[in-house]
Amino acid sequence: MGIFEKENEELLGYDGHAFLYFALTVLTSMVLPWTWSLASGYMFPRPAAEMDFELSQKGTRGPQVRLCKTTLMEGRRHGAIEGAKARRFGPLALLKLGALAGCWGCLLWVLRELKDAPSELKSFDPHEILGVPRNAELREIKKAYRAKSLQHHPDKDKDNPLASVMFQQVSKAYAALTDETARSNYEKYGNPDGPVRMKMGIALHPILLVKERQVFILCFFFGFLFGVPMFIVCCNLRGSNVSTHGVSAETLKIFHACINIEVTKEDTVGLLCASSEVRRFPGGDLRELIEAMAASHPLPLEPGTVVQFAQATACAQKGRRAFLRSLGSDGLCEVDVWPASGQLPQREEEVEKKKVPLKVLAAAEPRVVCPFSDNSIRRSSALLWSHCWRLHRHMGTFVKMELTHSLLSSPKLCRAMISIAAHGEGDRADFFDVTRSCIALQRCLVQAIDFDDSPLLQLPCYLQAPRKDAPSLREVVANGGDESMLKRLGQQFSPAEVLDIQEFCRHAPLVELRCTTEVDDEKDIAEGDMASLTVTMTRTNLREAEVAGPVHAPLFPGVKYEEWWIIVYDNRSRRMVTADVILDTGRTASCKVNFMVPRPGEFKWTVFAMCDSYAGLDVQQEVVFHALRRNDVDRTIFVHPEDANIRSFFEEIMLGLEPEDQDSSSEEEEEPEARSAQQQKREAKKPAAVENAEPEEEAAEKPTDALAKADGGGNSESEEDPEAAAVPGGVFYQVMDSTGIFIYREPQEDKSLRLGSVPVDTIMRGFEGDGRPDGWLEVASLGAPQGQGVWMRIDGACTTEEDAGSEQGAPCKCLGGLTEQSLKILVKAQTPVILLRRWMKQAPTPLTAEDILEVREMDNQRARMLLEDLALRRLGDERFAELLDRAEALTDKFKTRIKKARGYFQSQNGIIWYVTPDGEVRGVNPDGGRIRDRVQVTPEDTLQLGPFRLDEDKTCSCIHWLRKDDAEKSWTWSRDQTLRTRVRLMTGEPAPRR
Repeated sequence: MGIFEKENEELLGYDGHAFLYFALTVLTSMVLPWTWSLASGYMFPRPAAEMDFELSQKGTRGPQVRLCKTTLMEGRRHGAIEGAKARRFGPLALLKLGALAGCWGCLLWVLRELKDAPSELKSFDPHEILGVPRNAELREIKKAYRAKSLQHHPDKDKDNPLASVMFQQVSKAYAALTDETARSNYEKYGNPDGPVRMKMGIALHPILLVKERQVFILCFFFGFLFGVPMFIVCCNLRGSNVSTHGVSAETLKIFHACINIEVTKEDTVGLLCASSEVRRFPGGDLRELIEAMAASHPLPLEPGTVVQFAQATACAQKGRRAFLRSLGSDGLCEVDVWPASGQLPQREEEVEKKKVPLKVLAAAEPRVVCPFSDNSIRRSSALLWSHCWRLHRHMGTFVKMELTHSLLSSPKLCRAMISIAAHGEGDRADFFDVTRSCIALQRCLVQAIDFDDSPLLQLPCYLQAPRKDAPSLREVVANGGDESMLKRLGQQFSPAEVLDIQEFCRHAPLVELRCTTEVDDEKDIAEGDMASLTVTMTRTNLREAEVAGPVHAPLFPGVKYEEWWIIVYDNRSRRMVTADVILDTGRTASCKVNFMVPRPGEFKWTVFAMCDSYAGLDVQQEVVFHALRRNDVDRTIFVHPEDANIRSFFEEIMLGLEPEDQDSSSEEEEEPEARSAQQQKREAKKPAAVENAEPEEEAAEKPTDALAKADGGGNSESEEDPEAAAVPGGVFYQVMDSTGIFIYREPQEDKSLRLGSVPVDTIMRGFEGDGRPDGWLEVASLGAPQGQGVWMRIDGACTTEEDAGSEQGAPCKCLGGLTEQSLKILVKAQTPVILLRRWMKQAPTPLTAEDILEVREMDNQRARMLLEDLALRRLGDERFAELLDRAEALTDKFKTRIKKARGYFQSQNGIIWYVTPDGEVRGVNPDGGRIRDRVQVTPEDTLQLGPFRLDEDKTCSCIHWLRKDDAEKSWTWSRDQTLRTRVRLMTGEPAPRR
C-alpha cells in the first residue's frame, strides 16, 4: 500500500515501489497455479470429465473401475485421449499459452524493477531533496538551496509540469534545516508543516497519479466497483433459474404442463425436444437426412400424406411432390401435384389434380412422431429419431454438432421427466406406463435403438433383426456370450466379433434384488404406520470393491453411467405406489422408500428395477407383507416409574411462566388416596375426548376427508357403534335441469341469498321433512353442517330435459334412500365413510364395474384404498379382480368413443381447451380464467358438452359442437398442438396481446 494526497505537492512524496509489490503478489498467485495446470495438461493430456471413459461415476481411476473393453469402446477411449493430445496445440490452447507467457513477462519485469527497491517506503527527507550529507554545515546547505532553486524555478524549468511542486519541496527542505520551528516539526512529525493526516489507497504506479489521468482512473475504479457486483448478481440470477440437476426452470414448467396420462413412448421424443436446452441450439441443413429417413421409415400412404413421385410419369417427373387426396379401389389415387419449384403451394391454382397409379408414389416424409406442431420441436424430434435409426452417415458436420448437444443434455432432461411422471401431483394410476416410457426413451438414446427394436441390437457387431427363436439379451449375457448361444442369433460372427460380444457380456449389468419391509423399532406393521421398503440391488457381474465404469454405448457422444429406477407397483389396485433412483455404481447399492400403510390386510407389490442405459436387462421382485389393525398392535412406550415425574425442558419453561398458587398444597403433601382419585378422573376423561372427536353426521365432508377421519382405527367388521348407527342416511337427488340449479343460504328464492349453482346430473345428498319447508332439500354435502343454511329447491316451475318445451316438472329427481343407491351414486354424492360402511353391510345392490370405476377415479389415495378394501372384503379376491378388468375395459371403451373430441383446441373467441381421455374438459379464457366441464356419452350414443352435442359427420380436423335446441348454431374448435397452448393451460397465463 502507498501514501497519497490529491494535491500535486504530495506526488513527489509518493513511493512507486508499493505498486510493484502489489503487482508481484497478484501475478504470483495467478501465474503459478495456471502454469501447473497447463504443464500437467501438456505432459499428461486427459479428456474432459464428461468425455473420459476411464473414470468411475465418483471420478476415481484405477483397476477397481470395470471398463468395457470392446473394440468400439476401446476405439472411443483411444480417440478421446488422442483428441485431448491434439487440443494441446489448438487455437484455444495456444491462446492460453500466449496469455501465460505474457503474465510471466510481466512478473519478470516486476522482479527486475524491485531489485534496487528500498526496504522501507519513501518519506520526506530534506537532505536527500537538497543533495547534502546529514552533517553538512549551514554554508553548504545554503549553497545547495541556491543551486536547486535555480534548477527547479518555474521560470527556468518551463518544460517540467512539476517544476513548481519541486521548487516548493526545495523550499520546505531548506526551512526544515534552517528554521527552528520547521526543524522541530520535522523532527517530531516528519514534515516541516507539522502533523499531516495520512490517507490510504490502492498501490498505484506514480504514472497513473498524474492529473491528466485521474479521469481514466476514476472511471476504471467505478467500473470495477459496480461491474464486478453486477456480474455476480447476473450469474446468481441465471443460476436461480436452474434446478439442482441442471435443468432450467422453463424446461421444468414445460414438463409439468405436458406430462400427462396421454404421453406415449413415441411422444417422449417430442417432449424432450420441447425443452429450452434443446431448442436454443442452432442447427444445420436436414434435407439429405430427411430423405434418408423417409426411405428407411416412410409414412404409410394414406389420404392427407405428402408424397413424391418415385418414378417419372407423364404428369410429373421423378422427385416432384404432391398431396395424396384419396385412394381408389382400382389402384389409382387422386393427388394434388405441387409446382415444379417444390415450394408448398399457397393458392389452389398452383396445384394440378391428377390420377396416378399408387405404385409410382412414395412417402416424402419420414414416420416421425411429435405431439407438437412447432417447427423447431418437430425438427429436433426428426434429428433424434434419425439417431435412434442409426442414420449418422447422412449427417453433416453441423447436424452432428446439434445432435451431440441434444444427446449430452438428454440424461438430466430424462431424469427430470421420470421424476415428474413418478412423483407429480394427482393420482398415479395411469402414470406407471408413462414413467416406463420416459425410462425407455433414455435407453433408446444411449443405445441408438428404436422403442420396438430388439434389445439384441445392443450387442457389438449385431446388425440384423433377430429370429423368432433367438434368445433374449439377458440369456446371452447370463451365459457370457457362449458360442452355442450366439449361433441361435442367426448371424455368423468372426472370432474377433465373438470376443467383443463376450466382453460386452462381462461388462453388462446382471442384477439381483432383495426387498425388506419394516417399521423402524417395531416388530409388526400396522395401518397408519410410516413403513419403509428397502431395496438392495447386487451386480453379480462385479467383484467386491469393483465399481461399474461407463456403459457400452458406442453411438452416444459422451460418457454415461448406469442409473437404476426402482418402481413400486401395487398389484391389487393396479397403481404405481412410488419410484426412486439408484445412482451408486458399486457392486451393492440400495435405496429406501418410505410410505404410510393405508389399510390393514395383505399387500402384494411388485418392485421393478429398470436400467436407463440398457434395454432387456430389467428385473422385478414380488413383495408380500401383512399389516395389522391399529387396535391389534401395542404401540405404548414403556416409561420407568422413576422417570414418570421427570419434566421436559419445555414443561419446565411453561411451569415457570405460570404464577404460583400459594393456597394450593404441593403434590408431595397430597394424600395417596387423593392422588389416586385424581388419576382415575383423568383416565375417565380420555375415552370421552376420543368419542367427542368423532365427526358429526351432519358435517358435509368430502369422501377424501371423511374416509380418512372416520377410519381412525375402527373395525369395519364389527357392529356399528351407537353414534354411527344414529347417523341418518338422508335422501339422494339428481339435478335434471340442463342449466343447473341454484343453492341458497335460506329456503327462499332470493338472489341475495344465492351461494352458487350446481350443474346438471350432480348427485346431492340431504334431508327433507322434520319441520323443513316443503319443496326444499337441506344439503348435507357442500361443506356446511345440517341446520347452517345450504338449501336447494327440489320442485317448482322448471322445464326438464325429458319434457323440453312441453310440460312443467321438477328440477330434481329423487333417487331414494341410502340402501337404494349404487356405490357409484354414493361416491358422486360425497357420502361420508360411516354411511359407506353401512351400505356395504346392508345394501342389497350388487357391486358393478361402474362402481369400481368411480372408486378408482377418486383423487385421494388413502380414501380410495379404504373403499377398495371394503369392496374387496365384500366380493373376494377373484370377483374383485374380475370387476377391475371390466372397469378397465369400460375406461378403454370410453376413451375410444370420445377419441374425436380429445386433444387440445382453440375456439373462435380465444378460449383454449383440453379434453382429457377421461372426458374432463379444461379451458382457459383469454384473461386467464379457468373453465371446467365434462364430455358425456348420452344414451343415444352421442357426445354431449353441456347444451351442445358433437357433430361427428364432419371429417375435417376441427370439431363442431351443435346446440341441441338449435342445430343451426355451432361452436367450432380448431386443433392447437403448439407448446405455448399447453403451457397456458397449466399456468393459466393470459393470452398475449396483439
